[in-house]
Amino acid sequence: MRHGTWYIEEREYAESFRRPRSDSTDSGHSRNWKADLIPLGDLGYSGSTFLITSNEKYLVKSLDRRFEYRFFMYEILQSYIDHMTTYPGSLLARVTDLLCVTTTTLGGLLGLAPTHLIVMENLTHGKGLENDDTLTAQWSTYDLKPDSYFFPERDIADGNLAPESVKNKLVDEMPDPLRVSVEMEHQLFDFLNSDTAFLASYNVVDYSLFLVRIPGPAQRLGSQHSENTARSDDALPAAWGKVDESWRRGVTSVDGEWIYRILIIDFFWARHKLQPKTMSGLVQAFNFFAKKGPMSITTDPFEYRRRFLDMAQKLVQGADS
Repeated sequence: MRHGTWYIEEREYAESFRRPRSDSTDSGHSRNWKADLIPLGDLGYSGSTFLITSNEKYLVKSLDRRFEYRFFMYEILQSYIDHMTTYPGSLLARVTDLLCVTTTTLGGLLGLAPTHLIVMENLTHGKGLENDDTLTAQWSTYDLKPDSYFFPERDIADGNLAPESVKNKLVDEMPDPLRVSVEMEHQLFDFLNSDTAFLASYNVVDYSLFLVRIPGPAQRLGSQHSENTARSDDALPAAWGKVDESWRRGVTSVDGEWIYRILIIDFFWARHKLQPKTMSGLVQAFNFFAKKGPMSITTDPFEYRRRFLDMAQKLVQGADS
């Protein structure tokens, strides 16, 4: 996939994860390199470990829950490859490596060290290239899911049983709609429709729309511009390269104020696996009395897809809307 579909240059990919040892003269030998990964803080609700490459291009994420990595490895992986090959512009996160420990370890047995990891593209690449602290501070990320589901941490006892640090991880909200061209709006929903149909066919629920909002050319130039000027790549850091209009690389708002990137992430929770089935049974038993409705992790996958697309429709506005 890296070579034939995404056209990732292998040497550059390998060098993203390593740097020469300071005492080495032969940089070509594997022993003269050392890993160059930066630990990140808690990025989500799953408890996964995250690391980032020093060039910001790739994330390493642990898959700590057995049902998730077994589902991805043994049930959906080949179909994921087929889907990504058929739809090269797919907005499913690109998994560029799947790594696992093949021997039994004490840390793995005790659940103290991850045994399965994936490498994914990093949608926030370029943030570290900013030379202006004001611009850096305006980068923001949003992990978006339909908020109409039952969330125990939020909906039981008016949320008084859970701390704010927990509730803040449940559902993000975008402060403003995305004002983009009609062409880019149509492109977005073409991909979202095909990608979510694929996920629903494998009983996947609880995936997220991950959105990055970046200061656009109009903010960088510090004045009002025409639409053509606002879209100019000249206002962006040269190290970014050309920001072609795609949701993976960046789509500029019609007023030039923002650049948006979007992917679908966290598509490993399948309704038919044992833990999700157990959770569904518990929630159904609870709802016999409480009548709170399904959770995003226990709902029907085609219903989740419908609500997910409805959420996206409310989020994005074409230029003539």
